[in-house]
Amino acid sequence: MKRDWDDFLASLSPLEPYNRHQTVKASRIDSTGHWIFETKEFKAWVDTVNHHSTVGGDYVFFCYGIPGAGKTVITSIMIDHLAALVEANPCKSAIAYFYCDYTEQGSQTTLNIVGSIIKQLLQLLPTQDIPRKVIERFERMRDESEKKRKTDAKDILLSALQVFDRVFLCIDALDELEERTRIDFFDFMQKKVFNCLFLDKESTVNSTTIPIRKPSLFLTGRPHIQHHVVRYFGNGILPMEIKAQDNDLRILISNGLERDVYPDAMTPSLKIKLLNTIVEKSAGMYVLPLM
Repeated sequence: MKRDWDDFLASLSPLEPYNRHQTVKASRIDSTGHWIFETKEFKAWVDTVNHHSTVGGDYVFFCYGIPGAGKTVITSIMIDHLAALVEANPCKSAIAYFYCDYTEQGSQTTLNIVGSIIKQLLQLLPTQDIPRKVIERFERMRDESEKKRKTDAKDILLSALQVFDRVFLCIDALDELEERTRIDFFDFMQKKVFNCLFLDKESTVNSTTIPIRKPSLFLTGRPHIQHHVVRYFGNGILPMEIKAQDNDLRILISNGLERDVYPDAMTPSLKIKLLNTIVEKSAGMYVLPLM
């Protein structure tokens, strides 16, 4: 049974966002990026989550920014922060995440992304907590048409979501999906999933009536996709621009200078002048200062 279950989970998606997360995490510099937790937008989003107000509340926290603004690093920091909240919270909570990548557009389809999210959620559950609907679809998703697999994926995701009291979904770089895939993914999540989840809607699980809640979304992308996010999640979106922070830039540049193979090649005054010039010219980007 365990081998069959492992095969079933593997069949849900070939994508492994954990590997990408570890790569991004390894590139981070301590003490950078944590400014996001002090913003009024993040606090409003968390307040919505903490007060279980995902109907009419800001359940989608959308962070947009130009290329090189640090969106992916911020996403990895957010994932770790939310994972710590989930671990520390006594209620049954979960987090799932995904990093979009333009170099992998061929494999990053709606079905594979949703399958990856489902796989992460199911892997958190002990066998006895796996929803009956999921077990019923154990074999059905094999060798089915894409349309039928999407229907089953929707049912499995809804079943997995209702097991948890709170679910965070983090998806980075939505602009890097092929446009048709991005629209299809938004359409799937909004029409097939979120429209079925309301705080005042109830479901019976193990003879107990419980509320079904929308997951809390953290999304990032370039500014031009904001109209897509608003179109599909307009009633519950909390937007915020991400840009390179001066303090983070100073930490990153100083860290790079400290690791220079010729640390004495510049005088302290020259280092300060160089640091100030790079910060001034950064234009909200991290990429150029790190090149």
